[in-house]
Amino acid sequence: MSLGFTKCYIFNIITLNLILQDYMQHLQKVLDHFKEHKLKLHFCKCQIFQVQVEYMGHMIYLGGLGVKKKKVEVIS
Repeated sequence: MSLGFTKCYIFNIITLNLILQDYMQHLQKVLDHFKEHKLKLHFCKCQIFQVQVEYMGHMIYLGGLGVKKKKVEVIS
C-alpha cells in the first residue's frame, strides 16, 4: 500500500493520527484502497479508534513508542 500516512509490514497496517477528522479521512482512503483492489479485511482482527496499540512487538501510544511489559520482564 502506498498511502503516506500508513505503515505496513506483511499483513499489518497501521494508520496514526492525532486529529479525529484526519483519522477518519485516512481510514476511508485505506478502506477504499482495499475495495479498489478487491482485498478483504477480517474486521474481528481490526482495531479502530485506539489510543494505544501493539504493533510489531512494540506499544504505540498517543505520546510515542514504548515496549511491552512482558518483553521487559522476560529479559530482567
